[in-house]
Amino acid sequence: MVNKVMGKVLFVLLLGFTATADASELPEVLSVNSRQTIPLDGNWELKLQPGIALGDAPIRGELAFDDTVSLPGSLAENGKGIRNTDRTVTTHLSREFMFEGTAWYRRSIDFPSDWTGQRVVLRLERTRKTAVWLEGRYLGSNPSLSTSHVYDLGEVSPGKHELIVAVDNVKEGSPSGRSHMNVEDTQTNWNGLLGRLQLEATPKVWLERIRIFPDPERKQAVVELTLNKTLAGEQSGKIGIACKSINTRKKHVPAVVSVPFAFSGDTDVVKAVVKMGDGMLLWNEFDPALYRASITLTFDGQKQELGRTFGMREFSQNGSQFVINGKTTFLRGKHDACVFPLTGYAPLDVAQWVRVLNVAKEYGINHYRFHTWCPPEAALAAADLVGIYMQPELPCWGVLYEQERKVKIKDVNALAFDSEKTKKGRKFGASMVTEAEAFFHDEGARILDQYGDYASFVMQGLGNELKGNVNVMQRLVDGFRQADDNRRLYTQGSNNNFRDPVKGATDDYWTTVRTSTKTWENYENITRTSFSRADQFDGGPINHFRPSTRVNFSKALADTEVPVIGHETGQYCYYPDYNEIKKYTGVTKPWNLEAGRELLEKQGMLEQWPDFFKAAGRWASILYCEDMESGIRTPGFGGFQLLDLQDFPGQGTALVGPLNAFMESKGTITPERWREFCAPVTLLAEFDRFTLTAGENFTADIKVANYSAADLNGKKLSWNIPGVGNGSFKVDATQGRIADAGQVTVQLPTLGKALRTELNLDLDGIVKSYPLWIYPAPKALSIPPNVAVARKLDAEVIQTLEKGGRVLLVPEHDDIEANSVGGLFMSEFWSYTMFYQIAVRNGVEPSPGTLGLLIDEDHPALAGFPTEFHSNWQWWAPVKNSRPIILDDAPEGYRPLVQSIDNMWRSHKLGTLFEFRAEKGSVLVSAIDLPAIENTVEGHALFQSLLDYVGSDGFQPDTAISVGNLEQLVAGGKAE
Repeated sequence: MVNKVMGKVLFVLLLGFTATADASELPEVLSVNSRQTIPLDGNWELKLQPGIALGDAPIRGELAFDDTVSLPGSLAENGKGIRNTDRTVTTHLSREFMFEGTAWYRRSIDFPSDWTGQRVVLRLERTRKTAVWLEGRYLGSNPSLSTSHVYDLGEVSPGKHELIVAVDNVKEGSPSGRSHMNVEDTQTNWNGLLGRLQLEATPKVWLERIRIFPDPERKQAVVELTLNKTLAGEQSGKIGIACKSINTRKKHVPAVVSVPFAFSGDTDVVKAVVKMGDGMLLWNEFDPALYRASITLTFDGQKQELGRTFGMREFSQNGSQFVINGKTTFLRGKHDACVFPLTGYAPLDVAQWVRVLNVAKEYGINHYRFHTWCPPEAALAAADLVGIYMQPELPCWGVLYEQERKVKIKDVNALAFDSEKTKKGRKFGASMVTEAEAFFHDEGARILDQYGDYASFVMQGLGNELKGNVNVMQRLVDGFRQADDNRRLYTQGSNNNFRDPVKGATDDYWTTVRTSTKTWENYENITRTSFSRADQFDGGPINHFRPSTRVNFSKALADTEVPVIGHETGQYCYYPDYNEIKKYTGVTKPWNLEAGRELLEKQGMLEQWPDFFKAAGRWASILYCEDMESGIRTPGFGGFQLLDLQDFPGQGTALVGPLNAFMESKGTITPERWREFCAPVTLLAEFDRFTLTAGENFTADIKVANYSAADLNGKKLSWNIPGVGNGSFKVDATQGRIADAGQVTVQLPTLGKALRTELNLDLDGIVKSYPLWIYPAPKALSIPPNVAVARKLDAEVIQTLEKGGRVLLVPEHDDIEANSVGGLFMSEFWSYTMFYQIAVRNGVEPSPGTLGLLIDEDHPALAGFPTEFHSNWQWWAPVKNSRPIILDDAPEGYRPLVQSIDNMWRSHKLGTLFEFRAEKGSVLVSAIDLPAIENTVEGHALFQSLLDYVGSDGFQPDTAISVGNLEQLVAGGKAE
């Protein structure tokens, strides 16, 4: 069942962001439509029909209920369905119990006598397609995946009545197709009834819909009330609206509003204006002050009591940036694909979402994008409390014509969601509305109606990476904007037509990886720095260009007139934490992680996984820093949406977050360190190189990106470079701008030995640091007289070893190609198995698939090349010019002094620098082409450091190897 053990402890976390005075319980924030309710939690009878869909006109027939289930909950949580014994699936987590079909749920309900004369509805908060029968009377069906299913039971006589709910989770039967609402990668394709499962009673004249329109400029909120009735003739009554602040110590209670009504038609709409006055509290990420509207309809002695939460905010766009209440904001976003491994679905209670969102906010996140799904109401309510800007999406993903059910022809030119480029097939009129379009239109309208009052719901997208007729997509967007009366910002989708991107004509913002069709052109059209090789040449600028801190996306934004958001920023692979396996105590099982661990053990490296985990994790976090900072240092950029702050356990097992699938820190980077490059105020240093030459001038342009709530004027920004110099600037940083703080210009000292230092910035406790490596000015390489440098393991080298000689072997890369992998500086993108297959399909050379370096940082071979135990910027030239050698056949337990970390699905032992005793001599093998990087200051230093080591008394490798084995490793065969 859903874990509800949250309570007061979570509320303490909430206090840090909402400043609520009373910590005894969460304030009421969920929508209430009636105070007269009967919960239907408990045991229900169950009948399963695997593989059978309900269809458009469900027929109940005779059912032999032969089992029971506890609701709310899913079948998997109840241990129902078909037991899954297939442990070969490695692309995602696995459910122990699987079911796809129709599940029938039945129970008897005792309706109370005091509900006589009232209208009764059944509310099923979250489920799949349903159909409902009361005492054999069919009440209809509902296909929504995103909102509550509400069935009107009418007036029900007192006493016991049979209620049957059928739930159909057959994916092929849904016009939505696949999305993160139903794929096994994250949220599983569960069947069940979740969240609030209850009956509600109202008068026969009731409020059907409430919409609140905050107007901070006029210091008022307009409340639109839609009335409905089942009684004939004119009916009248009154509506009272009482508002008060609920989650702030700044108490504010606007005047109560009373609105009389009288109408004779089926429905009526009345509007009320709540005057907020001078004491009005605004809602934003920094001070998410909320109001609770208690709304009471009184009719014929009966009452309907409702509740809505809202915030006084205006979220808009001003040119290329987003604005909240007149203040420019930068979206530091997180992608969310519904990763909740214990249940296989999203929490339905506010407390759990408060915990999740507070963790994200601790890492500087102020924005959530929900990939092809809309979260439960509890998520939006929690985001209201925490202060997060939310973008739900429709359950809509990919090539949409494949989701059309009634038209069987593909490649139809004008079919609603078909490609405009194929020019094939029949032509349909532009007015045609397909089943898919109708479903998405209705689904979007339901989302806006049920969740639209929440302050955090500021953006809406159609879906992810959509391809199809843009005119129909625009029709949907324009329809939502009109139906919603422009209460938020709207866009056609996230990264639509990503190889040929064009902003939707009426879109308010544009989420994309590139702003034109160019795929190379020096990366001038990109909005993030990481890519798969199937999507961008060489995986993007971090992997391709010599590292600097001057990369930004200004050229990509040159012709855009709305805010641009970098789509799915990051996607840098972390190594699995195999200790995490024991955490999977719920419905999903980490058989994919177990398979990875078994392969590593088979390869003889199981004891190394904690080191791989730490080193790969540190490196991936550094890469995330540069990716996010590239966006933050871009003037006029709208923001980024990370993929991800947490791991994604599907699509080949994409472990891409500093947090695990449970939103727990992996310990590879602290929240404080992460916030150095993901926060409202970010300190920036722009300079050309991380690797410097002693005696030269170092210049860095210091900037302050200020997206806090106010200007920062007259502040002191201090800088220091240990061992080099220090200074300070007075800073005036206007809110919503990137301010030029000053320039650091300093002559580097003359050094006899390489120095690792850093540029440290401090602005009233806001800090940032950048590593720097300073190397002595290069001289001609000095080769010790007792060292032989060789490019081939030939007879002469073997003879040298037989005589007890010392060899630095730098094999030609052509000679070791068959027994090596490519040199990848950045960590592997997203998932090796997924993008390997995509690259092969597209005729592109696959990525080398590695996750950075594991380095014996104290090894004397690196004495002249300062390093940590993990990759960093000074390793760019060496790694880009390397071919790590596969050492699977090396002696058992052998570890290279610099080891490239392989991905979990290949698990080669990869040597970048390694040494052996061979015959009477010793050999240090460099898979780095040292002569190729000798012209760089860091490459020269590394080359000389290795030479000095091989010529020293300390060159005494521990592990012996035969010449024949060495030949197999470094030459793939016998020596010449």
